[in-house]
Amino acid sequence: MKEFESIPFLDVILKYKKPLGILAFSIALFTAFYTRFFVQEKFESEAIIYVTKIPEPESILPPQDFGDDEDTEGMIQILQSKGLRDSIVKYFSLLKAYDIDTVGDKKWRDNLDKQFFSNVEVETTNNDAISVKV
Repeated sequence: MKEFESIPFLDVILKYKKPLGILAFSIALFTAFYTRFFVQEKFESEAIIYVTKIPEPESILPPQDFGDDEDTEGMIQILQSKGLRDSIVKYFSLLKAYDIDTVGDKKWRDNLDKQFFSNVEVETTNNDAISVKV
């Protein structure tokens, strides 16, 4: 079996250490410049919601266990509703944040929906909970 000898490899690196150092520095400088000016910062937050069982109107006891698929789907419908979305847009001034012109752009509502739903994700988890990622 032939042994690997690293001496010729090290000789090449030592022979071209200045050009290789300049190349490595240039790549690092380009990467730092690119990430600083062209990559937009984006943070992610996640909330897990466990839905409780909706009590029957005649029940006087509070619900004791988690909801089933029907309760979870009902909560997802509420979380994806237009009224809740509009409240979030107003509370957080998302029209300004998304730079949407409501006067000059006829499709501003569509643009708002696309931007909002590209940043907010609501889905069920394996444990019948709801995950809201922003």
